[in-house]
Amino acid sequence: MVKLKRQLYPCPQRPWAPMLDQSILKNMTLTPKLITRVAGAVLLSLTLALPLHAKDPFRSTKARAIGNETSAAFTTLFRDGDYRSALPQIDRAMKANSNEPLAHTMGALVAFFQQDMNTMRQRGTSIKQTAQALQRTDKLRSHIYLAVADLVEASYLFKTEGISGVPKILPLIQNVLNELRTANSIDPEDPELNLLRGLIDILISSVSSSLIPANDVETSLTRLRQFSAPDYLRWGGVAVAYRDARQPAPALEAIDKALAVAPQNPMLHYFKGQIHWIQGNIPEAKRFYQMTLSRAPQLPTQFIKDVQTECIRLTGKAEECPVSQ
Repeated sequence: MVKLKRQLYPCPQRPWAPMLDQSILKNMTLTPKLITRVAGAVLLSLTLALPLHAKDPFRSTKARAIGNETSAAFTTLFRDGDYRSALPQIDRAMKANSNEPLAHTMGALVAFFQQDMNTMRQRGTSIKQTAQALQRTDKLRSHIYLAVADLVEASYLFKTEGISGVPKILPLIQNVLNELRTANSIDPEDPELNLLRGLIDILISSVSSSLIPANDVETSLTRLRQFSAPDYLRWGGVAVAYRDARQPAPALEAIDKALAVAPQNPMLHYFKGQIHWIQGNIPEAKRFYQMTLSRAPQLPTQFIKDVQTECIRLTGKAEECPVSQ
């Protein structure tokens, strides 16, 4: 069984997993890091890769038409890892595919990266409205994106209200879990649902086993392997789970499978560097950190700053962690 350990591993920057704290609530640990990182992880989990020539990034059967503009933006942003070139494409996708909640989810992700919480909240409202409209035609995806909308709102509240917002946030987190359970009752093998549900379960359980028991995390990891898609996210999610469980061997195996699908993705290079660091393979860790920093012009500014900080901590030398201009 994969047991997520409640401790920090050598790398402080964990975009798919919470920094841990035990000081807020008696039965559930919620911290600003947890809320914002879980919300960010969910947004990432929905918008990290798109297979070439596919309009639905998750399904080979029962595919949904998410729109050409959304597909193009996804390809640039997450297959190529080119955040900056994707920004105008995302704007076009939200306009051209305005009834597609996935387009607005990508827009919320961009606002999250830019720390523009008001815009993120507005786009969260758009996610909710388009998800509600899907009730008439696609109940499964309606419930999936109602969950996403509540996570966006939870992230906004913690960023703007801090600890005082916890009483408002707890019901939102419970709504997320309820919406995903409802979606599961419709199609328990849906790839989009299993990707999202698996990542959320793993993330929340790493902080609060009172909400997601360990055996449910193991079930979620099995779902990620068997039912989720695309392969880049499937194996990326598995790698992150093993990374946070401090099991570098299976984490490396999974991240290599993800890289086989998206070999140029700098986020995967970054994850592989983290895993090598946990393993104690400092030369390889440094190499993959440097690969990530070499792609700096196409990545969010704050993310690159964080990666460089980690790289300096890893190597002890700023000159070994140059940022490409």
